[in-house]
Amino acid sequence: MKNNNHNKWTDNIWFVRIIALFFAIFLYAFVASENNRFDIQPSNASINVTETISNVPVQLGPVDDDVFVSNLQENVSLRVTGPQNIITQVLAQDLYVVTEDLRGSEMGQQQVRLEMPDELEESGVEYQITPSRVIVDLDRLASTEVDIQYEIEDGLVGEGYEVTNVTMEPATVTLTGRESTIEDIDRVSVKITSPEPITETFTREVPIEIRDSANNLLDVNANITNTTVTVEIAPTAEPVANVSLNIVGENTEAYNYNYSLVGSEQVTLEGDASIINNINQVTATLDVSNITNSGTFPATIQIPDGVNSVTPQTVDVSVTVTPIEINSQVEEVEEVEESANPDVNEETETSVMSETDQSSSDESVVTEEQID
Repeated sequence: MKNNNHNKWTDNIWFVRIIALFFAIFLYAFVASENNRFDIQPSNASINVTETISNVPVQLGPVDDDVFVSNLQENVSLRVTGPQNIITQVLAQDLYVVTEDLRGSEMGQQQVRLEMPDELEESGVEYQITPSRVIVDLDRLASTEVDIQYEIEDGLVGEGYEVTNVTMEPATVTLTGRESTIEDIDRVSVKITSPEPITETFTREVPIEIRDSANNLLDVNANITNTTVTVEIAPTAEPVANVSLNIVGENTEAYNYNYSLVGSEQVTLEGDASIINNINQVTATLDVSNITNSGTFPATIQIPDGVNSVTPQTVDVSVTVTPIEINSQVEEVEEVEESANPDVNEETETSVMSETDQSSSDESVVTEEQID
């Protein structure tokens, strides 16, 4: 009978749940009390602790002024051991390690020891740097000042707009590095990009890139890492060209001509930008062989090679035609000749009179002789 009652209690689901809850509360209270027992330390005790810090930056120690150090490892791991109170203060600082004194070192590849800065080394804390040594390259230092170039990404500006001007501030950069690397510098440039086409002037900071002739980035120090770029954007100006008249079929023996363009003296060009931007003048041809009266006539634009079209295709030309009167011209010529020789008639008359006088004289002489 007792066995049956015992089985009833153990088979009851709520009984099992209550027992499980009791054990869970007991375990939680036990673990919490143990943690508090370790965390709460007496104020009159000094405890040594060890901490490991990753990604501690490496800085360059003393080095000759004319020496450039390259391939220096950027970060290391640092393990510090000491009194907890001091470790807490140390960890609150900006930790870093430095290379040993490199003054007087030979050029080339060298193995360099890493050290803690003096202020940390004197704190009484033990430290371990991993790795404790690094390999660096020592070379003679060189410096140069270079103009910054810019590259504009295709599609930077929206359709119907163009870049009219680009300015950079500063526009030059001073580069310092190993001699051989400085000699390899091909260009210093910034790349101007945008995820979407832009239709208005903008200003932004852009990082500088230093590359060799093979387009590889170079390991050199620069006095600036960015430059402020201002890109001026405006609506695209339509390429235009001046109109020059080409007149054919003039009858210069019968007419005098005078020409002038009516309206605009320019036309708009369409075609390859590399071609039309270099065309400053187009020719409009007008045939006047059948024109005998003054008026306004259309002249056809001759489309240059490489140009798809011109607008307008013709231009109006005002033509003034003046007939030449041939008879009047002959009379004018005769009058001009007479006025140019006023003594001709006088000489003729004088000659005639002299001959008459001579004849009279001769007749008188004959008569006297006959009388004798």
